[in-house]
Amino acid sequence: TANSAPATAVVNVVNQAPTAHPGGPYTGTRLADVSFNGAASSDPESDALTYAWNFGDGSTGNGVSPTHRYAALGTFTVTLIVNDGSTSSAPVSTTVQIGNVGPAVALTSPAAGTVFTAPTNIQVSAAASDPDGAVSLVEFYAGATKIGEATSAPYSFTWSGAAAGTYALT
Repeated sequence: TANSAPATAVVNVVNQAPTAHPGGPYTGTRLADVSFNGAASSDPESDALTYAWNFGDGSTGNGVSPTHRYAALGTFTVTLIVNDGSTSSAPVSTTVQIGNVGPAVALTSPAAGTVFTAPTNIQVSAAASDPDGAVSLVEFYAGATKIGEATSAPYSFTWSGAAAGTYALT
């Protein structure tokens, strides 16, 4: 009995590219961590993925769920590329809108219910802060009328010659 010559065929099994999914769109505030999530990214062969993020402000990151802190306000384009060990996905982008956290102010003097004899000078003071910036101006009002302002801490103003009456100071 004789055996035939082996029959051969050359085949090429190619790796399919993974697909990036950066999530979003995202929102956040200046100088606070924004969490991103690329967990919906996938690979047809179920290979483990690595994650390369570009946060749109000149910074980059790695990992499936990185955090990033933005120093500026605005809308940034965030791009994710995933790699399965041999092939990278096409870049996929989303956006992050970074907003401002408003300042806080509290009137510290005079105390509510304080009685003065007219005409009088009244020291009006406030505590003010801005968690993601700086306070540039505190304005003081008696009702709807502006009576003064301060541009630096301690924020205070002397209301001179206040006439008799009841005033809501803000």
